[in-house]
Amino acid sequence: MPMPPRLSKRQALTLLSGAAALTLGGITAVQYGGHDDAAREPRPTLRLRAAGGGHVAYGKPIQAVAGHGVISGAHLKDKSGHDIPGHIEQRKGDWTSDRPLAPGQSYTLKVTLRTESGRDSTETRTITTQQAAHPNKVTLAPGSKGATVGIAQLITLTFDHPVADKKTVEQQLHITTSHPTKGAWGWVKDRMSGKDRVEWRPRGYWKPGTRVHVQADLAGQDAAADHPFARDYAVQFAVGAAHRITVDIDTRRLRFLDAGHVAKELHVSAGKDDREHATWTGTIPLMAKEGRVNMRSETVGLSNYYNKDVQYGMRLTASGTYAHDAPWNDVLGTVNNSSGCVQMTPNDARWLFEHVQVGDPFEISGHPTRGTVAEGNGFAEWNIPWRTWLTRSALTKTG
Repeated sequence: MPMPPRLSKRQALTLLSGAAALTLGGITAVQYGGHDDAAREPRPTLRLRAAGGGHVAYGKPIQAVAGHGVISGAHLKDKSGHDIPGHIEQRKGDWTSDRPLAPGQSYTLKVTLRTESGRDSTETRTITTQQAAHPNKVTLAPGSKGATVGIAQLITLTFDHPVADKKTVEQQLHITTSHPTKGAWGWVKDRMSGKDRVEWRPRGYWKPGTRVHVQADLAGQDAAADHPFARDYAVQFAVGAAHRITVDIDTRRLRFLDAGHVAKELHVSAGKDDREHATWTGTIPLMAKEGRVNMRSETVGLSNYYNKDVQYGMRLTASGTYAHDAPWNDVLGTVNNSSGCVQMTPNDARWLFEHVQVGDPFEISGHPTRGTVAEGNGFAEWNIPWRTWLTRSALTKTG
C-alpha cells in the first residue's frame, strides 16, 4: 500500500488553523471554527397564521410560529410606519400581535429566529390584508385638530354602522387630560340619523385651559357584524374660557357670562306659546357656528310656512334650533314669537357670534317650553343625571 504523501510544515499548520482534530473512539472528526453542532442544526423556519389558527386575515391578530427554534424578537409596522405591539408566548416561543390586523392595510413583519445553540437569523415578511366591502367609519367631535372649545364640549364618536359589540369598542377608547377630570363614556342614538354614538362627558364642566387627547384604537376591530374599522382615530383639543350663556324665556333675556361675570345682556325672543313652536330647555352645548343659514319650515316639520336666510346662525340642536339674528322682529325682549329659535337683533347676534365658542353651554329655562331637549338631539346629554349616565357605559354599570 502506498504511503500518504508527507505534508510540509506549512501545509500542516494551514490545516490545523482551520480545524480542530477530535478523536472519538478511534474516529477523527474535523470541527470547523468550533461550530460543528451548529452547522448540523436545521435552519429555523417561520410560518404566519391568524391567532388561534387559520389564514392571516383582517379582524384577527397575526401570529408568527417558529420551526426548529424560537422567536427571540419581532417588530410589526403598518404602511405608515406605526408600530403594532405584540408579545412572545414564553411557553411556545411564538409571537402574537396585541391588536388585530386592519382591512386594506400593508404590514412589514421583521422576526428574529434563534436556534437551540443560540444562533440568530432574521426574516422579513410583507403582509397585505383584503379591503373590507363595508368598513365602519367614525365621525369624531370635536373634529378639528387643535381646536379650542367651550366648557360643555362632549367627546363624541358617531358610527356609520350599528355597533353590536359596544364593550369591545369602548375598551379601545382612551382619554388623556392635562388636568384631572372625572368623566365617563355612554351610548346614545343620534336623534336625527338613528346611528350609534358613544360620548365621553365630564361629570361637571371642563376646567378652562385643560388640554385633551382622544385616542380610538379601532383599526381591525370588527364589532359591527362584518363592518370592521379600517383605521384608528385621534384628536387633540383645548378648553377655552369659561363661558355660559343663560336664556330666560320668561324675561326674554340672554346673558353672556365670562368666568361667572355678566359680560353682555341681550333682548331676545324665544318660541311661541304652543307645543309646536316653543323652545327646548335644558343645558345645550353650542354645536356649530354656521353663519348664514337658510331656514325653511318643511325641514323641521312645522306647519307655518317660512323660507328665510338668517345671519350669525349658531346651531344648538340637530333638529334645527338656532340662535340667530332676526331683523324683521320688532318685539324682541317683549314677546316670544319665534318658531323655536332664540332671536336677537343683527348687532347683538354678531356680538354673540364673535364671542361664543363651540361647546359653550346655553342654559335655557322658563316657559313656554317644549320640554327638556331630548338626548341625541345635538349634544344635550348634560341633562341626564350623572348616576343615570354611568349606566350608559358598556363597561361600568354603577358608580
